[in-house]
Amino acid sequence: MNGFPSRRRTIIWIEDLQQYKESWKRIAELDPDTLYPGHGKPFKTEDLKKYLPYLDRIKLRPLK
Repeated sequence: MNGFPSRRRTIIWIEDLQQYKESWKRIAELDPDTLYPGHGKPFKTEDLKKYLPYLDRIKLRPLK
């Protein structure tokens, strides 16, 4: 799975894909100036919004 935000644009864990997408959309609607993730550096909301169109391209793969 490639996406944002993530380490090297690779998402390593999503338990509920629909909830993940809804959370992104909700954050974008709130339009905060800066996002402070639990891991990694803060980033502007514009960075998150830039990747919104790609949310539907995320495919979950089973753990090996």
